Amino acid sequence: MLAPPKAVMGSLNNADFEKLVESSLIKAKYAIAVDPESAYEILPKRINEKLAEQSELPIETM
Repeated sequence: MLAPPKAVMGSLNNADFEKLVESSLIKAKYAIAVDPESAYEILPKRINEKLAEQSELPIETM
């Protein structure tokens, strides 16, 4: 026997949406919001650290 997939062509109401989220197997992974540092934040820090290290080193002369 073939059965069509279970799908909804319209929008879900809030109760159905919450029920779907609560029964999801990946809810535990995505339930906690994480705000990791972006490359935009990390790269300037690295550049500034390298520039600070270079300015502290004595200039070698031949």
